[in-house]
Amino acid sequence: VLFRSMNGSRAKTDEGSALVCLFLCGESSERLYPTTQMRRKSKMPKTLLEKIVFTVVMAAIMVYGMIVYNVALATGGVTNATFGMALHEMPIMVPVAFVLEFFVVEKLATALAFTFMRPTDRPQFITYAISLMIVCIMCPVMSLVATVLFKEPSFGTWVHTFGCNFPMALCWQMFYCGPLSRFIFRAIFRRGGQNAQ
Repeated sequence: VLFRSMNGSRAKTDEGSALVCLFLCGESSERLYPTTQMRRKSKMPKTLLEKIVFTVVMAAIMVYGMIVYNVALATGGVTNATFGMALHEMPIMVPVAFVLEFFVVEKLATALAFTFMRPTDRPQFITYAISLMIVCIMCPVMSLVATVLFKEPSFGTWVHTFGCNFPMALCWQMFYCGPLSRFIFRAIFRRGGQNAQ
């Protein structure tokens, strides 16, 4: 993602937004942050370990929220027990989500997003486009996995599961899971101004 020339608060806002794009599409820091000063200030996953940790956090939060939602649909409502019941599927679904996201989906989602976005578009909009593509890919795939593992597998069941999950997956990812995952990542990998230099 190429930055247009910016300064002041506008530059700070777009710098933070481009960080999200890096998380999702794996672009190099040189492309996202064309100046040395911007790269020093960035709080992005720069190592393989950091990228793995971020993806694990994102997958765990996303999967847990979607399992809670599906348990609530299956039981007819949300109770205190719903949150505990959702934990039973986590050991299976989180590794599946991690492998898909880390090795396949992020690159494919980026390629799809840039079929209608341009590198010169505002970083915020590029971020939203990539997030949307991730949901569009992950939701049907994860719904298929859940249908095969936890329901009576059939095409109709999968379509029904996907249709019920998509609105929730989109809202959960865009408004809660994504921001929370980035907050947790920054809390784990704190980089002060001195460390960055």
